[in-house]
Amino acid sequence: EIGSVYLATNEHELPNEKERLAGVLTGVWHAHLWQGEKKAVDFYVAKGILDGLFALLGLENRIEYKQAKREHLHPGRTADILLDGKMVGFVGQLHPNVQKQFDLKETYVFELDLEALLKAEVADIRYTAIPRFPSITRDIALVVDEHIVAGDLERAIIKAGGELLKEVTIFDVYKGDRLPEGKKSIAFSLRYYDPERTLTDEEITNVHEQVIKAVEQQFGATLRG
Repeated sequence: EIGSVYLATNEHELPNEKERLAGVLTGVWHAHLWQGEKKAVDFYVAKGILDGLFALLGLENRIEYKQAKREHLHPGRTADILLDGKMVGFVGQLHPNVQKQFDLKETYVFELDLEALLKAEVADIRYTAIPRFPSITRDIALVVDEHIVAGDLERAIIKAGGELLKEVTIFDVYKGDRLPEGKKSIAFSLRYYDPERTLTDEEITNVHEQVIKAVEQQFGATLRG
């Protein structure tokens, strides 16, 4: 939803009018199913939708998420959204007490300063030809210490994957009885592609193993069986 909000500066001046983009997400997400299971909407689904919007605006390399605490939102599943270091919004889960009060399932919300995003200097958007060669997708689930930030893992994967790794998507985060205490599992989908030729299975395997080795060395990650 797009609408105006009015922010008071002081009692002697009219409030500033700002355009905001806000959204609510809940229920089941079908974009990627891990091991055939239906997946409930979570923080990474909400973040992924916003990342898609930022990419359309050419701002994806200027956006940063920082863990935050906000009234009425879950303290461990909320982040401020920064553009060039300045806050332009937030995304997070409603606090469990709020969900219980209004009889809601797990619910995620976001709000963006639409004016700030649209006024930002948008990078040149380059259009590429329709792919002539197939891309290959491989999924990995990494078990790491609970304090490890998913974004740090994602950046390490992108760096290790090099030019052949075109896209990395987080699609599942799990904490529970099937993992050792103090651990969590983060699952990524990795898409490999070369615009000039069809990649061989051996080439992809070599790069994929480099990715796994990098996260093992940097974060002590292990593959979830």
